[in-house]
Formats: sequence, structure tokens, C-alpha cells
Amino acid sequence: MRGSLHITVLCLLPCGFVIAASAGDKKPVYPSFDYDAARSHEIKPHRRTIPLAGVDEGFHQLQLELTVSPAGDVVDVKPSGDPKDMDQWQQAQDEVRQWKFTPFAQGGRAVTAEVDEYVDLVPPERLPTKHVAAPALRSDSAVTITLERTGCFGTCPGSRVSAGTGGIAFDGKYFVVAEGKHTDSVSADDVRELAKRFIAADFYSMEPVYRAGVTDNPTYLMGISIDGHTKQVEDYVGLVGGNAGNHLRAGGRR
Repeated sequence: MRGSLHITVLCLLPCGFVIAASAGDKKPVYPSFDYDAARSHEIKPHRRTIPLAGVDEGFHQLQLELTVSPAGDVVDVKPSGDPKDMDQWQQAQDEVRQWKFTPFAQGGRAVTAEVDEYVDLVPPERLPTKHVAAPALRSDSAVTITLERTGCFGTCPGSRVSAGTGGIAFDGKYFVVAEGKHTDSVSADDVRELAKRFIAADFYSMEPVYRAGVTDNPTYLMGISIDGHTKQVEDYVGLVGGNAGNHLRAGGRR
């Protein structure tokens, strides 16, 4: 009986120590901030669309739970997503870990924060296969730049905006703050400066359509006309390449 009791006591002591150690290793609980809050704290450059070798066309998104220090540095990342997309995390994580944020505060002081973020993984940039020279842009050139957004399976805003040397016009169709047609004046020189960015991005060399084999997303139609020389590009979750992709395509959470 004594021998049995002695053995039982010896077994209980190590178990108690394990439990105590586990309790001491419990992860601290930090204030949590959602995606909208995170976006307002992001410090550029901060791209949520990262081109990677080995990624095919389609929708590839990883959800990220970041731990951000009081100084705004990413100190830990927990990614989640489709197993095939998780295979690409090794390539993407170095960039994500370099993200910077303005400090998150609670009670008027900077704190370590748990932050919801995401990253879209896309194939490497699709460069134009043929260069098309842009028209000459003069100090008196007539310029019109347009962007039209269509609906989707959901509440994507539908609108068309045209900014030109003759003025700006907005047509809000649905799920926008200002529905209907609205006009205003705009600096012609500012429009020409924006046109310079299209030229620098080699917009006239882009293919007419960039389309992915998915459904339920909005279509973006972007165009420019310089003294009657017009170029329009249709983007439906497409692979936009080159400088044009960096300067002109706006990504978003889906």
C-alpha cells in the first residue's frame, strides 16, 4: 500500500508542474482592430495585391491576423486560407512582415494590437506584348479620361466618371452616395498632368481586355482620349501588367 501511494504522489507532482507551465505560457490578449481600422493605419508602401511566381489566374486571398507592436511594426502573422493558397505564403510573408502601421491606441496610449488584414495573391505581371506609341501631349491638348464601374452579384457601386479638359461629369447609377448626373469644373492642366501618368504607364500598349474565368465581379472600363486618339481597357478581375498595373489598377477586398 505504501509503495502504491508513493508512486501515485510521484505521478501527480510532474502533472501539476505541466499544468502550471501551460497556464504561464498562455498568449496575452491584445485589443483587436478590424480591417477598416487597419486600413486607416496603413503606412505606404502597403500593397495588398502581391504578384508571385506559381500563382494561377483566379481568386487567391489569404486572411491575416497580425500582431502589431506599439511602434507599428508587425511582430507576428497568422495566415489562413485555402491550402493551395497557403502553399504560397512562404513567398509572400517577407513583404507582409515589413508592413508598417501608425500606432494603434487605446485609452490615449499606443498598444500592441491584434489586427485583421488580408492579401491577394496574383500571377506575375502580364507585360504588353507590343508597344504602341502614345499620342503627343501638348500644353493645349484636349484630354478626356473615363472610368466606368458595373454592378456585381452584390452591392458593387455602378457609376461612370469623365474628367476632361472641358470639365468633369459623374453619373451615379446604383449603390453610390450621389445618384444621377452631376457636373463640375476641373483644372485642364491637372487633367493633362494625369494624362502624363497614363503615358508613363504605357497605357496605350495594354491589351483591350483583361478577364479572369470567374463570375459575379464588377467590370472596370478605363479609357483616355488625347486629341481624339482613344484607348480603352476592360478589366474583369484580370491580370494587368507592367507599369500600367502599378499605377492605374485599383484593387479591393472581395
